[in-house]
Amino acid sequence: MTNKYSKQSMERVTQLIEERCGGSQQAFADKVGINKASVSQYANGHNAPTNLTAGKIAKAFGVNPAWVMGFDVPMVDGNTQTKYQTIIELLDKADDIQLRQIETIIKTIVEVS
Repeated sequence: MTNKYSKQSMERVTQLIEERCGGSQQAFADKVGINKASVSQYANGHNAPTNLTAGKIAKAFGVNPAWVMGFDVPMVDGNTQTKYQTIIELLDKADDIQLRQIETIIKTIVEVS
């Protein structure tokens, strides 16, 4: 570790592995589209993700790329937060039939990808 940003980046990659991938570095690597050896290097603090890789991680998990890189910014940027809030607001307005339809659509999309 050479600086506080590298240390924070390591902690944040580890956080995503634990919270979003059930602790599996392989699942993280698969979701991001990078090899497991790189993930291990990031999680162990031997290397920090490049800007390009931080962008891939951010896109895969819906987080702010600057947050992945260890900068003192919110985990989720304003644009992403707004998108999630819009979805939540729409779901809150849906009735039971619509919610079941949405659930079916989401399951279909996830199974296909």
